[in-house]
Amino acid sequence: MTTALRDQLSYLQRNRGRAGLPRGRRGTTAGGARVSLDPDLSGPPPGPCGTPTALDLRLAATEQGELLVWEKSISAVWSQAGQVTQSLWAALDGAGAGASSATELEPLSRVDPTRVGWVDIETAGFIGRPVFLVGLMRPVDGELVITQLLARDYSQERALLAACAALVAELEVLVTFNGKCFDLPFLRDRMAYHRLAGELEVEAVDLLWAARRRWRGRVPDCRLQTLERHLCRRLRAGDIPGAEIPQRYHDFVRSREAGLIAPVMRHNRLDLLTMAELSALLLGEP
Repeated sequence: MTTALRDQLSYLQRNRGRAGLPRGRRGTTAGGARVSLDPDLSGPPPGPCGTPTALDLRLAATEQGELLVWEKSISAVWSQAGQVTQSLWAALDGAGAGASSATELEPLSRVDPTRVGWVDIETAGFIGRPVFLVGLMRPVDGELVITQLLARDYSQERALLAACAALVAELEVLVTFNGKCFDLPFLRDRMAYHRLAGELEVEAVDLLWAARRRWRGRVPDCRLQTLERHLCRRLRAGDIPGAEIPQRYHDFVRSREAGLIAPVMRHNRLDLLTMAELSALLLGEP
């Protein structure tokens, strides 16, 4: 856990008896309410990012309200993590030919690799609808760590956005996939709606634009999962279609059934891993 998010969530430690997790127990609050939502879905993940129904969440209370947090290094959930991480570090350290040949990647050639993050969001619809999940991947002590911030219901969006801003504040460059047009404007719009102080003041790199420049005409299209299939040589199994995600969240808010939201969180983590792989490929030789 980085310093900014630790400060943002420090309220949890001061109020453990009210809303946090008691020591030695995972999955219940001090009052006995479920946090993991379904204890039968917390088994060890056998493949990339776990099964479509695996959950391992903790409840966090902040000054802006409560939210759920999932956080693990990618090596804990993916057998190929070491290879991808090594390739990515080498690409960032040498960020030369690939970055210079695509202006979209230029910020990565002049930033400390430890100040680079990757972000992907899930929303309950288009403009004006809530953000309910933010996935942020960043280096922590030499490893890539994924932190997912989840709003259990619509009222927790404010706490989610504040925690997201605290994490982003530690970064200099934020890597997205179509994020300049969608993710970042969406987050800023929701922060303005909640009248949260400050902005996501960070330089953005959009992999979609760089991917189009590099691979257009060489792959059927430049959608993320198409690039994942053709360039990363990976085909997702059991993934939830993006079009179903907003309704899935609405159903989750009503029912609190873990089986509804866990595939969405897995989808978000897989997107982040593919973005890391694509970053390494784009920063390599053309």
